[in-house]
Amino acid sequence: MKKKTLFVFVKNPFVQRDFDRMGIQHLERHFYVHVLDCTSLLLPKANEGRLSQRMNYANLHLVSSFKEIKAILSGADGGYALDYVGPFSVKAVLLFDLLRKNGLKLIVVDSGAYPVPATSMNRRSLLQKIVTAFRHNTFHLHLNALLIKALTRILPDQTPDFALVSGQSWQDDPRFGSAKVKIPAHSFDYEKFMHLRHKPPLRTVPYAVYLDEDIVGHEDNAEMGLSAPTSKERFFPQITRFFEEFERNSGMPVVIAGYPSNRSITAAHLSNHEIVYGQTAELVRDATLVFAHASTACSFAVLWKKPLVFITNSEIAASWYQPWIEVIADLLQASLVDLDACPTFAIPLSDWMIFDKNSYERYEKKYIKSSESPDVSLWDRVLDVTHPPR
Repeated sequence: MKKKTLFVFVKNPFVQRDFDRMGIQHLERHFYVHVLDCTSLLLPKANEGRLSQRMNYANLHLVSSFKEIKAILSGADGGYALDYVGPFSVKAVLLFDLLRKNGLKLIVVDSGAYPVPATSMNRRSLLQKIVTAFRHNTFHLHLNALLIKALTRILPDQTPDFALVSGQSWQDDPRFGSAKVKIPAHSFDYEKFMHLRHKPPLRTVPYAVYLDEDIVGHEDNAEMGLSAPTSKERFFPQITRFFEEFERNSGMPVVIAGYPSNRSITAAHLSNHEIVYGQTAELVRDATLVFAHASTACSFAVLWKKPLVFITNSEIAASWYQPWIEVIADLLQASLVDLDACPTFAIPLSDWMIFDKNSYERYEKKYIKSSESPDVSLWDRVLDVTHPPR
């Protein structure tokens, strides 16, 4: 059977981690795969901080205009478009319109759903909405959402042909809910979980792991025009004192699952701890306790049934980011620690070492894995639809 063409669209510099978790090597067995890195077109600020991380892949196309995308698509005879962009901006919506006009079948992937904070914004007055948006520096995001909504009403239908859906949360997303064919599947984290769950541990001595997400300088915030939830001057002295107090009380070291960018900042401020990159899943699997803010990697703690303790401070609590921490802490019935109170409070180790089994199971079913999904690779689920047996 002749291979079909698969175009993979990304909005950030394409890195080795993307190549691995997006199953590119697996998909190449069945498709002519082309990755279109649309960073310069859709999110140019991302080139400033992530450009050096971009991998050297033979079929990687760096595009900065719709004209370049049209030229690449013009040589294709139909095929599929795998979307990792999402309709987050006006240009992104125009991109999907272009794919439709070129006759590509659109595939969307529920790669890692995260709970969205409940909001009372709709019940607020216009003045309250404006004040809140300016206070959290999110006014531009609300305006962008209105523009996207208006544009999608004008342009032809951009309904995905196929949606790989995880859990049940996709039902709240109109884009996934409107897909013509829904394929029960699971998240990227569950894919990693399947590969590691039967392998022996790398560490056998008890420890706690901190899921670093570069909270003081995450590139996503700058790229989306959002302010950092907390400052390094406030956060790092606090987290250092907290970890020291925890280690004295528990006798367990804290290992840092380092965020891949801004390594020098993490190393400079958390140098008293072991920092490990590229092994977040393994570190969570073998840990006794997990500290986090609002990382999607909390899914690993849920899957391996590890107790979670969430961390905030007064700056984070006053920022746009606090609701994203609170929503997952509430769903998992987990502790939420205020660093401003440390080390004046007694660390309740016995409370932290347990987890609510029912809450974890509900979270997995809603955000990680569809109950109807077999334990097979995500990419085999794609092939079930694109290469059905004759």
